[in-house]
Amino acid sequence: MLKNTIKKILGNIHYYSFKYFNKKETLTIFLFHEITNKPSEFQKKYKIYHSISEFEKIIKWINKNYNIISPNEIKSNKKFKALITFDDGYLGSFNNGIPLLESFNIPSIHFLNYRPIEKYEANIVSTIDYLCNYDENFKDFFIKQNIKFEKFNFYDLTPKIFKNFLCNYKIPIAQIKEYQGKIVDTEGLIKQKDNKLVFFGNHFYDHWNILNLDKNEIENYYFKNKMKLEKYKNYIDIVSFTHGVPNINFNKNNLNQIISYNPLFIFFSGGGIAQYNESIFDRTFTTYNEIENKIFYFRKNKKYNSNIFYG
Repeated sequence: MLKNTIKKILGNIHYYSFKYFNKKETLTIFLFHEITNKPSEFQKKYKIYHSISEFEKIIKWINKNYNIISPNEIKSNKKFKALITFDDGYLGSFNNGIPLLESFNIPSIHFLNYRPIEKYEANIVSTIDYLCNYDENFKDFFIKQNIKFEKFNFYDLTPKIFKNFLCNYKIPIAQIKEYQGKIVDTEGLIKQKDNKLVFFGNHFYDHWNILNLDKNEIENYYFKNKMKLEKYKNYIDIVSFTHGVPNINFNKNNLNQIISYNPLFIFFSGGGIAQYNESIFDRTFTTYNEIENKIFYFRKNKKYNSNIFYG
């Protein structure tokens, strides 16, 4: 209770300082996943959904307090800029999120993993999470690989190890897709290809933990996804790290490798709203309660004690 009160106080201080005394160009990037009144088990477990009514309240607040821009305007000189982003291509973000944003003439960028879209399968993170919870064969296999079986064990798995598992066991694809929740298909992407308010960004070919991939795997997942998305004219060369937390999901070497590919911008998802240089941005994720009480501003100056950005 006391901790939450302190967050509210500090959040309000940041908010009013930002609103009335800030003279610099700033960009706050808001991160969403699924917009639905019927979340999947996976979405509820990791709190990566908003109800349609809550999402509308959040968007109205952002629209009132910021100048919401398109990804093409990131370098514009507007003050109090905000960008609306979605990760993973959940169907509700297309069927529910986009129409609501369109009603306010608000653009958005959707960071997509193309493998689950074109293969009609779940992404790798929800697949592994399902298997960890419901598949005894996978649990046994996991232990044999000397990987600790704990809450975020999917961070530790590699494509090579998972491929070895698939050589010996079948997985229940339909059940895993239901567990994850529906994602957009290629028809859904084609439907939006001429929408001037909708952009597609690079979220790698599948949702692996980048820190656990080697350089060749990172390059393959980056460029394969880019190649698949470039056929849509609303693709923009912005990349978002999967999972996206510094030190846990990517390190300085990973970042430098992506920088070498010269994307326009690089996003991560540490939960703050900091800008580290002209091309690297953090993204914040919020509930309506956090917005109503300005709590997310408590994370405004969130930094990471590492050399990822400055070393």
